[in-house]
Amino acid sequence: MLKSLLRPLITCAGLLLLWQIIIWFSHTPSYLLPPPERVLTRLWHSRSQLLHHSGITALEILLSLFIGIILGLLTALVLQYSRLLRQWFLPLMLISQAIPVYALGPILMLWFGYGLLPKIIITVIIIYFPIATAAYDGLRHTPPHYLALGKTLNAGAIAALIHIRLPAALPAFASGIRVAAAIAPIGALIGEYVGGSAGLGYLIQYGINRSQTDLAFAALFVITALTLIIYYSIDFILKKFINW
Repeated sequence: MLKSLLRPLITCAGLLLLWQIIIWFSHTPSYLLPPPERVLTRLWHSRSQLLHHSGITALEILLSLFIGIILGLLTALVLQYSRLLRQWFLPLMLISQAIPVYALGPILMLWFGYGLLPKIIITVIIIYFPIATAAYDGLRHTPPHYLALGKTLNAGAIAALIHIRLPAALPAFASGIRVAAAIAPIGALIGEYVGGSAGLGYLIQYGINRSQTDLAFAALFVITALTLIIYYSIDFILKKFINW
């Protein structure tokens, strides 16, 4: 336990030292690259402001993950059981990844305003593909001898889905969820950059526009920590429920 905590602490300390050394040797002005101690001081003094905006960003991420997981699983089921819909859905899934999400942001703000909804839509678009494809791969690569055993026990299509295909697909599905948890903050930040009035992405933009680079870096630290917390929390839950 101590070793597992010691390694990331040493890594963080090394990165902070490297950051400070770069500033010493390059003489970079603080409005371009603030020194670590200034950012850490800003983290402490602006903790209430950062906590408020991180709560909004966390809500956007968690809601998007919930919606993305549901949509991804439903899409995988449709792709597995309907050849006709599979011919239509697969191109649409690829198109969803070809859309420049940053360019889509202003359109969504125009349609839905500046609340949570456009940020959630952007994030869901980003995480939908890895979740859906991972779940679909898990369903279609169910070991054939599992299905053959189900047939010998007179298992129907629904029983085979619930007791054979879904459990066999869960490890692959979990991998898609892990990827989504890692990239979901990107969608939330894009939405907040484009048209947010709250959230860590908005705070980063606010700090840069007002030459408060230390505030922007402090918000960047917080979103990094938030991403790690969400990822490892989901990873812990998945390992408990899918321990095989």
